[in-house]
Amino acid sequence: MNKTNFLVDPKWVSEHNDVVILEASWVLDRSKTPTELFEEEHVPNASCIDLFFVNDDSELRDVFPPRCDFCDKMNRLNLGLDGTEDVVVYDRTGVASSASRLFSCLHHFGHRGNVYILNGGMPAWKAAGLPTAPGPAAVRPSKTYVCGPHTTDIYVDTIDVKNRGETQLIDVRFEKLWKAGRIPGSLNKAGSSLLDENKCFLPADQLKAGLEGAGVDVSKDLIAYCGYGVVSSLIYPISLLLKEAGETVGKWQVYDKSIVGWKAEGNAVDSDAE
Repeated sequence: MNKTNFLVDPKWVSEHNDVVILEASWVLDRSKTPTELFEEEHVPNASCIDLFFVNDDSELRDVFPPRCDFCDKMNRLNLGLDGTEDVVVYDRTGVASSASRLFSCLHHFGHRGNVYILNGGMPAWKAAGLPTAPGPAAVRPSKTYVCGPHTTDIYVDTIDVKNRGETQLIDVRFEKLWKAGRIPGSLNKAGSSLLDENKCFLPADQLKAGLEGAGVDVSKDLIAYCGYGVVSSLIYPISLLLKEAGETVGKWQVYDKSIVGWKAEGNAVDSDAE
């Protein structure tokens, strides 16, 4: 498929010069900064967003900040955006988790332009024979970023997980991590299993089958979590893909603090350890 309502391929991106390209970067080990990696190689005319920088300044650095702080940080990045532009986000590894996190964040904070994901990220771009570029980010005229109306409630907090009632809870880490320590009552389906060998999203029918195989009822509400709130962000675009395919999908959200935040707040975990 060349394009869904939000999932696009390299050819589509290369033919739409009016769309702003954003590389979503999340580097856990920090052996190189996102800027250093970006300047080695990136999609031409792209800008880089370091998700660590955009995150909250509290001890739990892996959660998104309050609305006003998000706008402030977007402005400090000097991206030349005001929130009305059509943007396409990509992940340099192709895994889609960082791109999905930025995609979900922009929806959550009311970005007023269209937001797309480059399916397969930079590896797909290169596999299509398209050029990359070294050096600093594209420079655009200065603008003030303004969040739009809060209409899409994607991220939830610990209290919402505790009071979820019949809402399903799924851990999208690898099974061995889920077995070692999980939020009580959570199902398990590794986020990587929802992508194909090229790290593109699976077709909707395979996504549904995979999730149902893990015990998920796609028609009901769902909260996803992982280690740091990045991989679990896949669940929001997946819900949109299922809806586009005609499926009835419940309200799917992300517990941004994930297992790290859950344990940091002193909450109990289940495990299969003897």
